[in-house]
Amino acid sequence: MSITNLVELQEIDSQLEDLNSLLGDLPKMVEELNEQESRLLDKIEKNKTRLKKINLNSNKSETANADIQEKINKLTDQSFLVTNNKQYDALTHEIDYLKEQKEEHESHLLSYIEEKEILDKEVSADEKFLEELKTDLDYDQQSPSGSMYVDTLYTSSFLKSQGIDDDTIEVYVDYWHF
Repeated sequence: MSITNLVELQEIDSQLEDLNSLLGDLPKMVEELNEQESRLLDKIEKNKTRLKKINLNSNKSETANADIQEKINKLTDQSFLVTNNKQYDALTHEIDYLKEQKEEHESHLLSYIEEKEILDKEVSADEKFLEELKTDLDYDQQSPSGSMYVDTLYTSSFLKSQGIDDDTIEVYVDYWHF
């Protein structure tokens, strides 16, 4: 029985050696893909967080503009009721100031919209690329030369070696493994 196990062990180790020579840079490539996936996930998360902030700031600017426009309308209505030039000048000055604030908010709002469009496209492209990357990773890890198959062969090799006496294993290891 020890000879049969030894022959089976030698067959498994031959398969492992063949696979290791075929693997070449695959483990390194898988590691690089995992790192790339991690960086991509971080980037997507940061962009989504930025998008939330942009949406919040956009809503604040829109609300502020609505409030400012309401004040401008009230002040404009009041300007028709004034009785002297000093009151009229004060209201006109206040209206001009509010219009400047409104323009500033609108400028911010436009920049938020532009940034949001860019980030939306970027997040969409990154998520698509991430899916492709995950597909590549799954394929590389599940291919016959992938790490799961190699791990199975190492386990089989270990189990086969359990049925062989220690002296024979020692000679085998000296011969087989440089």
